[in-house]
Amino acid sequence: MTMISRNIEPIVKLHAEDASFYWMQRDANAYSHLLRFGRLTHFNRLLDAHLKGLRVAGEVGWTIALKNLTRWRTNGESVTAYVLMLESNNAEKLNTLWRLIKTFPDTTHSGLISALGWVAPGVAPRLYSPPSAKSQMKPLKHNPHS
Repeated sequence: MTMISRNIEPIVKLHAEDASFYWMQRDANAYSHLLRFGRLTHFNRLLDAHLKGLRVAGEVGWTIALKNLTRWRTNGESVTAYVLMLESNNAEKLNTLWRLIKTFPDTTHSGLISALGWVAPGVAPRLYSPPSAKSQMKPLKHNPHS
């Protein structure tokens, strides 16, 4: 686990909270006639900045994002945790988040969908199916004579 100064940990917590906040602002106002495109772009830049702060914090950023998701269970927290998980390509993190989305689908599924669109191209396809789906899939039997 990445060592982080106790003086910096509150900043990482703020990055996690603010990333969730700006995603929720963006999501709630994306189709509002009151919000101009420049303001929406501003929310995107702020969200990106806070996600970058969490990336730089490494495992500490992930741990804080996961704690926030576990506590609040909102789409804002879920998009933050899902983006970090997708970019880490870590099976344990994936399993943790799949358990949460199964337990709280009404409040976390939009965050997952948004995170899939938020990460860089080529990152999201690794999540084609839940990890347990491979063990449930059976090969198709092809009979060329039927």
